[in-house]
Amino acid sequence: MNRKKAIQSLLAFAAVGVSSVSIYEWTSTGHAVKLTELPQKKQLIAELAETIIPPY
Repeated sequence: MNRKKAIQSLLAFAAVGVSSVSIYEWTSTGHAVKLTELPQKKQLIAELAETIIPPY
């Protein structure tokens, strides 16, 4: 393995590691919606559902 290939491999490994940690931190923040707030967000949920599953 030559020097260029070794440096590319190390940089790729570091990039995967940093992105993995970033994604883990981003997804583990725990922004859960309380069940008591669901009736207040009924219109938003309906619009999102219509966007995801368009009416026929």
